[in-house]
Amino acid sequence: MEGSKASNAKKIEIDFLYLDLEVCTRCRATDANLEKALQTVQQVLQASGAEVSVHKVLVDSEAIARKLRFISSPTIRVNGRDIALELRETACDSCAGACGCDSSIACRVWLY
Repeated sequence: MEGSKASNAKKIEIDFLYLDLEVCTRCRATDANLEKALQTVQQVLQASGAEVSVHKVLVDSEAIARKLRFISSPTIRVNGRDIALELRETACDSCAGACGCDSSIACRVWLY
């Protein structure tokens, strides 16, 4: 009985893609908000039998960004789909110079 319950479980794959969790305030805040959201709905997920796996992925090269079709940092995807309805970015002061270049970095702005 236990085995059939696990095989019927709805699988939810969450990918959190980011450039930096040490310097970028937007990446850190998104990480914290994701954790809080998961804690908030934990009982509902358990009651529904959902299996949730969270993958936190540091996008630290252009090759990885291309492979993941990474557009902006931070990104959250649920079952492969970006949760943001639209993409908006602004210059991110906390990331200035993080790439080792003179250009500014634009990070995602979340709209609620």
